[in-house]
Amino acid sequence: MTTRDAANLLIAVAGASAVKDSVVPIHRQAQTWVREGTWEETLAVPELLALPADHRFADAVVALLNSAASGSLEALAIEIQGSPVDLIDDLRIPFWIKTTIAEPESTAFIEVIALDFNEDGELINEERRRVLYGGRKKLPGGNLEFDPPLDTELHGDLRHEHTFTHRTIQMIGNLLRGP
Repeated sequence: MTTRDAANLLIAVAGASAVKDSVVPIHRQAQTWVREGTWEETLAVPELLALPADHRFADAVVALLNSAASGSLEALAIEIQGSPVDLIDDLRIPFWIKTTIAEPESTAFIEVIALDFNEDGELINEERRRVLYGGRKKLPGGNLEFDPPLDTELHGDLRHEHTFTHRTIQMIGNLLRGP
């Protein structure tokens, strides 16, 4: 299985309320373009920083999985914390990565929550930054290309959000890395 296969499977499973609809997030949310925020101001993971400015949501999920598989995500956490970190089981770590896929509209975002703990392990500061993905792509000169909404996006305001965190990313990264 490639990292792209794993990312598509994760987006399909995490992005739909019903199994019969699991292909929808692959064709909609996974293909959305970055609209707001940059990885330079969010989290200095080499695989994320290597993404082009006009990347898609699926590309960011692939980059996160690659960072988990290569060990660079964990290495960054260790560097920030100054001690060993288990991104799957530890709760007091220097950051949380929260990936959210929204339906029925074609949006997704990846939020990085930087956490600061005191010597007693109590949370003393939390800073949130996110990269938002949507159906509009920035064109040269700053204009937006219009992506018309689908019929299902116009029939109400009921919204479902599906979320997974760095814990899932790291687990899949470990599987991709192999023994």
